[in-house]
Amino acid sequence: MYGEDDPILAYTTVGLVGEDEFTGALSRQPGENVGTYSINIGNLSPGINYTMTFVPANLTITKAALTVRADDKDYYIYYGGKNKYFQFDPLPVWTSTITGLTNGDTEQTVFSSAATYKIQQTIFTGPGTFSITPLPRSMYSPQNYNVTYVKGALYVKIQQDQRTHCCRGRRQGYLKGYECIG
Repeated sequence: MYGEDDPILAYTTVGLVGEDEFTGALSRQPGENVGTYSINIGNLSPGINYTMTFVPANLTITKAALTVRADDKDYYIYYGGKNKYFQFDPLPVWTSTITGLTNGDTEQTVFSSAATYKIQQTIFTGPGTFSITPLPRSMYSPQNYNVTYVKGALYVKIQQDQRTHCCRGRRQGYLKGYECIG
């Protein structure tokens, strides 16, 4: 698998006499990315008393698993009374956590574009839980990874609206920033 050490390149022998043994080791075609690489005879030798027949083989490096999970977020809406909710704050900055990067790879070297997200809902009329879906970053999957995208949750919660509460009961009161005037 991509990012893992190569397995030991093993071989079997037939026809050695007594305690004779092979010396050296097999080698393989260079490369670390996903693909198929030929296993070569390298410097493997049975010695001068034998002839050797080498049967070629391949080493296949498969894709590693990579998970992109949207981070859960909290968002507060404000209850203004009479079943009215207000959104004063901007929505959170959407982020994700990536697990499975290997071989010195980073988010920037694996993906060719910035993260984008699909939010189930952005105008809220009450509390609830809504999905945050990380979207594939390009039309091509990264060469060395099988990517799984996992949804996160946006938890919309109610908070008493401290910004308008101070103005209740004042005839001429109005809100200026966070300060009640009137």
